[in-house]
Amino acid sequence: MPTERFVVLGFDGVDPDLIRDLWAQGELPNLKALADEGSFADLGSTTPPQSPVAWTSFATGKLPGKHGVFDFIGRKPKLYLPKMGFVEYVEPRFNVQGEAEGTLQGTNLRRGEPFWMTASEAGLDVRIVNVPYSWPPEPVPHGGVASGLGLPDLRPTNSTSTVFSTDFDAPAALGGVRGVPLNFVQGQAAGSIEGPRANASGKRGEIPVGFKLDPANPGVLEISTWTIAIQVPVGQWSDWVVLDLPAGKTATAKGQVRFRVIEANADRVHVYMTPVGADPEHPWVPLSHPPELARELMAAAGRYKTVGWEEDTQALNTELVSEDVFLEEVHTVMDQRTAMTLAAMDQELPPLFVSVWTGTDRVAHMLWRLTDPTHPRYDASLAGAHAEAITDMYKRMDDIVGQVRSKLPEGTTLVVMSDHGFHSFSRQFHVNNWLIDHGYLVLKPGGGSLQEADWSKTRAYSLGTGQIYVNLQGREGQGAVPFGQIDALVDEIQASLAPLTDPANGAAVFIDVHKGRVLYAGGAPGAPDLQLAFAPGYQTSWTTKLGGVGATQFEDNPKKWSGDHAASSAAETKGILFVSKPTNLQEPGIEDLAPTFLRGLGVALPPDLDGAPLW
Repeated sequence: MPTERFVVLGFDGVDPDLIRDLWAQGELPNLKALADEGSFADLGSTTPPQSPVAWTSFATGKLPGKHGVFDFIGRKPKLYLPKMGFVEYVEPRFNVQGEAEGTLQGTNLRRGEPFWMTASEAGLDVRIVNVPYSWPPEPVPHGGVASGLGLPDLRPTNSTSTVFSTDFDAPAALGGVRGVPLNFVQGQAAGSIEGPRANASGKRGEIPVGFKLDPANPGVLEISTWTIAIQVPVGQWSDWVVLDLPAGKTATAKGQVRFRVIEANADRVHVYMTPVGADPEHPWVPLSHPPELARELMAAAGRYKTVGWEEDTQALNTELVSEDVFLEEVHTVMDQRTAMTLAAMDQELPPLFVSVWTGTDRVAHMLWRLTDPTHPRYDASLAGAHAEAITDMYKRMDDIVGQVRSKLPEGTTLVVMSDHGFHSFSRQFHVNNWLIDHGYLVLKPGGGSLQEADWSKTRAYSLGTGQIYVNLQGREGQGAVPFGQIDALVDEIQASLAPLTDPANGAAVFIDVHKGRVLYAGGAPGAPDLQLAFAPGYQTSWTTKLGGVGATQFEDNPKKWSGDHAASSAAETKGILFVSKPTNLQEPGIEDLAPTFLRGLGVALPPDLDGAPLW
């Protein structure tokens, strides 16, 4: 029998220093009361302190060297190409008749069993909602799991929205946003909505979508497909629309979208459409185990967004929607997650309940620039309206904690936590440029990416948010460095790179440069040979992440994505941990939570954990 009952509330990317700053201003009363009556501490994150790595340590009680998730971006070493570092999507096969055999599935790349599976296998009911990187949902024998981050759209991608606009001359791929041109003739235009693969060659299924301006009804745009016709006023969201998308010769995949009409007049039409997510009632993508849990969540919160990256940062980052549109969607998602959680509080709670919100992280990523007048993308006109957006999310978090506390059964241990903290991201470092300038990476004449590298002369290269890999013989496709030389080369690069300063201001760029063989002991394959740990203000360049090369080593960050943590120093990027009872929390780490919950539930700890129970 469990000795404790746990309710765990996770808030992605909440920074303990901001918590303390708001306490000093008399804000966040519910969290302050929780800390005063129970316990509060900074929660150590992983290296690097980013969501797929840290949440996997949360789930498994293991550090990256054992669980094998090292970054958002992994690599295909034989091809020197990037891939997703946490999941593999498995699209259905097509038979000779062109029919899809099955639906979209996937494989989670982590090693180690999540603590909720261990508890469920021991006979305990669990309810896990929106925990990042829990897709595909584990088939727990008792209770249910509804996946969070990592859950793909129907394409399948991490999250691809669509913008239909008269601004485009041709179809555009805009960094996570599909741009569809609209050409109006007599007030009507046509585009298309893309869904999953529809045949063995990889062609996506699509359906036509029409747009109509009616001079008799200004300020309203009619949007129609084969099966629906809706009137959407400018500046408003449509209701959810369920679509039947071709997914083979005879199969259809049900997807769901919402439209936001940003502008619609004779001069310009600009319409945003959410990523095509699975329909909870007929999921083409597994949303939960058992499947009816997704339908229960919809009953509690209404039709909800079924894609793991719920808050569309890329639509704002590509400057195709405004801050207002982005924030409105963030708060809608937060409302839905809160409704799901509070509905569970009104039922008989299982011994283990976990629910996670991600809006705290997304708003900090996108709007940090408006809190920092020195940031390259600071905009005083926007700051007047949105400088408090991050603070507002923390206040919403505090209100959620208060609502949940008021509903907790007596004797329940409430845990509130985050996976990492946050920093400004104002300067980007082109890692591959540094490697070129120091003779470690050699490009062919005119080359601008790793695909134009001269691998016979290249000893090291960079892919991902802060990783450097040796071009090792037998591991990389065209390895040039013998195995016996790897340690000396790693030592040499570390010694040269660690003291680097920014020539623009003399600031130190790194808190540390870690050796992979030391940091990631544990046996999981795929670890980088060097892991960068940036000082606040710095991150790997946007170009480097996918294997590109910039014009120089350093550059201002030109994006609205202006707060970050992905390759920051873990020592300076800690999360938060609140516990509703007095405990002796001494330097807790996120890997300690899984064994803490299992011990409290009376479940034997799996072997080979890195974490240890906190009480």
